[in-house]
Amino acid sequence: MSGAGLRTRWTRTLSSTSSFTLQAFLDQYSRALELFEEDRTTADVDFQHSFQLSPSQQLMWGAATRASYTDTKDTFLIAWRDNHRLDLLASAFVQDEITLAPDRWKLTLGTKVEHADSVGANLQPSLRLLYTPNDHESWWASVSRAVRTPSQAEQDVTVLQGFVPGVPNQVFLLEGDRDVDPETMDAVELGYRTRPHERVSIDLAAFYNHYRDLIQYEPQTPFLSGADLIIPLIAQNVPSADAYGFELAAEWAPAENTRVTGSWSRQHITVDGGGSSSPTVSEPEGITPENQYDLRVQHDFTSELQADAMVFYVDRLPQGDIDHYWRLDLRLEYRPDDRRSFAIGVQNLLHDGEKEFDTATFNASNEMDLAVYFKAVWSF
Repeated sequence: MSGAGLRTRWTRTLSSTSSFTLQAFLDQYSRALELFEEDRTTADVDFQHSFQLSPSQQLMWGAATRASYTDTKDTFLIAWRDNHRLDLLASAFVQDEITLAPDRWKLTLGTKVEHADSVGANLQPSLRLLYTPNDHESWWASVSRAVRTPSQAEQDVTVLQGFVPGVPNQVFLLEGDRDVDPETMDAVELGYRTRPHERVSIDLAAFYNHYRDLIQYEPQTPFLSGADLIIPLIAQNVPSADAYGFELAAEWAPAENTRVTGSWSRQHITVDGGGSSSPTVSEPEGITPENQYDLRVQHDFTSELQADAMVFYVDRLPQGDIDHYWRLDLRLEYRPDDRRSFAIGVQNLLHDGEKEFDTATFNASNEMDLAVYFKAVWSF
């Protein structure tokens, strides 16, 4: 696997209450796997403008467009309906932050409109209310909707899922469908933040998400093709799901140059197959880890030299019999001035080669190895 990316951002302050940001990036990568080969190039332009509409209203709006071109090669196991595919995505959003009572109540209303040439347009509204009773506490609640556009695989792929020799041969084919609709999530969140001490802060958030039109591969009527009995599984919008849980995060600064942060997230998922007979509708408890923990320590040796150490724990996954694992990341960063920074890091020190997930759909897994990286940033 290889690739390169370029990103540029221009920020300008028009007045004390108005500013805009224009960002663009170009990304290219190539990867050659046993299952398939892919070359992808993506270009994106994003504009955002924020200004004060009235003494109690801060308005933000923006627009973006993205083009992604992919060149794929078929293999014995995987083929594509379109080996040279261009996806175009355009979006616009508006958000109004309204102060209902100074330093106490704040309401944020907004919506995003997104248009993908493969599925058309969709609307993603959101509403958030913030209450700050004093300088040390705040409460918030939100209701929002998010939409996931079907992937290229869910629309175009054909996978040889299984082959049973006989008379006739049984061939199991998993196929995408360009008629599938986007998946939708409606989310409700409640949160509380407190700072009992100037060096300690605690955040607690509870959530409930309802998912609709989830994409699964449904068995269809088998048919004969020569000496083969084709058993197709076609992508369709069938099941729904519910996820609920909480996230607890805390931050402690034992010294001016040291900060310790930690979090615990817990999530439970239930799936309603809606009468689905698909073997890809897995047991809900096996889809995602119920518990995840992380601990991060940041220390500044000097104003120019900082170090981080991050420890992660992830619960086991019954689906694929993925065991729990620990992970340790280390990073050292040098900032000679406000415009330049250089960092070197090591990832997966305690998590070398174990699988993180497994899916029966594409017989794929993810095994993370030890990694070393170097990063340089120049701002101008």
